[in-house]
Amino acid sequence: RAWTAEELRTKSFDDLHKLWWICIKEKNKLLSQQDEAVRFAVIFFHKPRMRQVKRTMRNIKLVLWERRIAYMQAQAIVERETTRMALLRQYQEEEDGKENAQDEPAADPAALERRAEAELRRRFPVPVHEIGRQAAAKRRVQEARRKAKRPRHKGTRWFVV
Repeated sequence: RAWTAEELRTKSFDDLHKLWWICIKEKNKLLSQQDEAVRFAVIFFHKPRMRQVKRTMRNIKLVLWERRIAYMQAQAIVERETTRMALLRQYQEEEDGKENAQDEPAADPAALERRAEAELRRRFPVPVHEIGRQAAAKRRVQEARRKAKRPRHKGTRWFVV
């Protein structure tokens, strides 16, 4: 049976990489057998196995894509929080300088927070949970186009591992 995405999510990158190449080898073997079956006009019985291999490879891609999106989102969170802390420090220093010069009361911390959040929304217009989603949609469109343009080969095909 094919590996499910849930099973693959527990595997390390190295395990997924090894499994990917095992699937490539298996797919290559099955395609070679299929070509031999066509050439000798016999029935090819391994179509379900081919579907399983393709499904496993698709699930490996899915798991790696999910990990990539999670990594991009984590990077964005770190960058936003670093920028937020720097902005709050900068705004606090500005307010401290005004207090010393004019003997005014201290600025409200909530006001500084709102000012920093407004600046963050200006600098980072895409919400964290949306990061990677646009790329995923673009990737799906590109895959659909690539599949539509894929030429169908007639005759013998050679596969190299």
